[in-house]
Amino acid sequence: MTCLKSNNLLIDGIHSAVTESTAACSGRSSTSPYPSDERWILHITPPRDLHQGELEKADDLIRQADYLMAEAIRAVAGLYEDGILEKPDIYEFAYPDLLLFHEAATPIEIKLHKMFLEYRMRTFQGSFHANPDYAFWYGWAEMRGTLTEIQAMAEELRQKAP
Repeated sequence: MTCLKSNNLLIDGIHSAVTESTAACSGRSSTSPYPSDERWILHITPPRDLHQGELEKADDLIRQADYLMAEAIRAVAGLYEDGILEKPDIYEFAYPDLLLFHEAATPIEIKLHKMFLEYRMRTFQGSFHANPDYAFWYGWAEMRGTLTEIQAMAEELRQKAP
């Protein structure tokens, strides 16, 4: 019988009952699927500090993503403040409204909505699903790129304004 270590429990190579393989591979007569040795418990349950550190990293990334969103919102809001963008009739205030993403009045606001609804959400999902690659490439990096585009579009609109 070939014994493999999977999820820190011993199982046999042909996927028979975990209880049989644990007892057979460890030489124990017990049919319990869990080894009695306390050292195994430490391997099964990671230390609390490990989880806490990863959650703190995820929280920090979301805070940074929110900072990028705030920068983008301020760039578009400044265009409304300066009278470069006119308040659409459906907007309650002369300020970007992220809830009216289907009614976005200008291309710069469409980018703002996509940044919020798609890229920030991907950053959030990747962070809390412990997938840093997804959070970075499909979330954070896209947010950074979109913020740069929004800032460039805002500058261009300011230069074209009378």
